[in-house]
Amino acid sequence: MSVRNDAAVPLPLLPRNTALEEPLQADVFRVRLEGQPRPYLGIVAQRLPVTAADVMTLAPGESLERTLDLAAHYRMERPGTYEVRYAPRAPTIDPGLGITLAPIAPGTDTLSITVR
Repeated sequence: MSVRNDAAVPLPLLPRNTALEEPLQADVFRVRLEGQPRPYLGIVAQRLPVTAADVMTLAPGESLERTLDLAAHYRMERPGTYEVRYAPRAPTIDPGLGITLAPIAPGTDTLSITVR
């Protein structure tokens, strides 16, 4: 996954509960094989409320990239073509923090991964 700030101003974003988080600590993909959901096997973290320190900023023109091994986080041991959708959880941020996050939308809705 990659995010690039093409705006002329800094872009605030929150990696928490997205594919940008390292290590991944939330079920942010919907993985299916033959129409059946495949379970998330990764870390599930219970967290304190978001603070300003949790927010990162991408400068204009800056990019952030992360490569994930989906099989390390989802049960994908069977051969077949898996359907994968990115489905991050919407963050809950106290309005009193005065932080407005940029929305992160995938460039594609669904991708297919074939495991042999």
